[in-house]
Amino acid sequence: MPTRLVACPDRALSDAAGRPDEGGWIAGPPPSEGWTSSGRFAAAVIAALVIVSAVVAFVLVPRDGPPAVGADRPGEVDAVIVGSAPLSWDPQAAGDAASAGTLAQVFEGLTAFDAQSQVQPALARQWSVEDEGRRLVFELRPGITFSDGSPITAEDVVASWLRLIDPQRPSPLASLLSDVIGADQYRLGAGSASEVGLRADGDRLTIEFRRPASYFVAVTASPSLAVMPAAQADQRPGGELPADMVVSGAYLPVQQTATAIRLEANERYWAGPPALGVIELLTDLEGQSPVALFEAERVDHVGVGSLDASWLRYDPDLGPQLRNVDALSVDYYGFDSTAAPFDDRQVR
Repeated sequence: MPTRLVACPDRALSDAAGRPDEGGWIAGPPPSEGWTSSGRFAAAVIAALVIVSAVVAFVLVPRDGPPAVGADRPGEVDAVIVGSAPLSWDPQAAGDAASAGTLAQVFEGLTAFDAQSQVQPALARQWSVEDEGRRLVFELRPGITFSDGSPITAEDVVASWLRLIDPQRPSPLASLLSDVIGADQYRLGAGSASEVGLRADGDRLTIEFRRPASYFVAVTASPSLAVMPAAQADQRPGGELPADMVVSGAYLPVQQTATAIRLEANERYWAGPPALGVIELLTDLEGQSPVALFEAERVDHVGVGSLDASWLRYDPDLGPQLRNVDALSVDYYGFDSTAAPFDDRQVR
């Protein structure tokens, strides 16, 4: 039986990074212990999104038969997926949806979204909301490590998050930490890092907020708040894959070409090695459509738009392979407010 990928919402906050690819994929098996869900986004965050909803996305997955194979791939590959090359391999520097979808497989945060778009524990095994939402305390899983075997501590989390608001090079998504005490002041050069409300004590991370912010549990699922090792953070990786990359997520990128990225399972991933050992992300389709590549058995899984799905469902071969899944989405409408009738506020 061929490998089948389950299409799930990307482990990325669509409010911050834009709209993830339809039918994003989640790497890695679920943890064996129970999961607890968290609260909703704060109104201040939602207001910036215009519309946030779970939408139906369509994907094509192979039915029983020979597994699809990509072209000219070195070594054995378990699955081929249409993906995107990140603009930066630095999770704190990237701010676009395409980068987030890939970085979410490489770097892990304290929490992650499950297939039902609920926030679940990831690097953190549990958390508590204190002082009426003005304080969050996360407890990291014991014994978790980066892909090179070095321990992941709460200090690594603080160091990674401070990079998001580095006054010398702030992230495009620095506002994710705006409710943390002292974060905006540090970003603007009016305060110090020690004044930011982030405190590490072994495997415990305490976050102090200037106002109730229980919604922040969900924000920690963003790839922008993923954890990376300090030594690699100092290198400030860009769009080219760094040599000897060290990751905290389910997959380790080992090769990047002009058309594809090769991901290999992180044997030290906190939830255990993913079931798919090697994945190839096709980042350049060379002018071909994703559906054409799927028909040619060059990819195992593609997202398709609703217009394509409207006719694919009637195709005798592709129809049985079409699935619909929920996906996180941010949608907005733009109007030319200088032209009638949209120059009338009541019409808009």
